[in-house]
Amino acid sequence: MNYLLGLTPISLTAYVLATLIGIIPGTFAYAWLG
Repeated sequence: MNYLLGLTPISLTAYVLATLIGIIPGTFAYAWLG
């Protein structure tokens, strides 16, 4: 998986931002539900 991601033309910054944007809603939902 990491090898395939290394071959994609996406930058590290874009990858980190997309990851955070994808994780944040679930994190808030988990915290809200307790």
